[in-house]
Amino acid sequence: MNKIKQKVKEVLHIYNVSIKNNKSLETIKQFLKSITELFDLIIIEYLEKNNLDVPDSPLKRLNAFLNYVDDEKIKNILEEYKIWRKCINSEMTVINEFRRNIKVICKLGENEYYIDQKALKEILEKTKEFYNYMKPKIWLK
Repeated sequence: MNKIKQKVKEVLHIYNVSIKNNKSLETIKQFLKSITELFDLIIIEYLEKNNLDVPDSPLKRLNAFLNYVDDEKIKNILEEYKIWRKCINSEMTVINEFRRNIKVICKLGENEYYIDQKALKEILEKTKEFYNYMKPKIWLK
């Protein structure tokens, strides 16, 4: 649980300080990496608290976890989480690096996923929503 709280602080720091002051591709990659690590920690904690098998790979853990999620909104957030995870390892190009209107383009096979300042805020809001949804499920057991 302390790891999760620390990771939440890290995510918020990257968004509120690092991205505000340094709009670079590496900062955005670090933000996505921290977000996906937070999701992983929450999923692992949930599976362990419920005495469920915790698979080794993040995708297998996610699929196991999805069997216990009823909320459609959370399922949609988890689908986006898959995209964020793919973005980290994908080919990324950047437009207007170090500027306010930075835009990162992730090549996901034939598709492209765009990350700009608005998308970063939406990613953070969805992460907060997932965290707040899961908090009572992992700390009150």
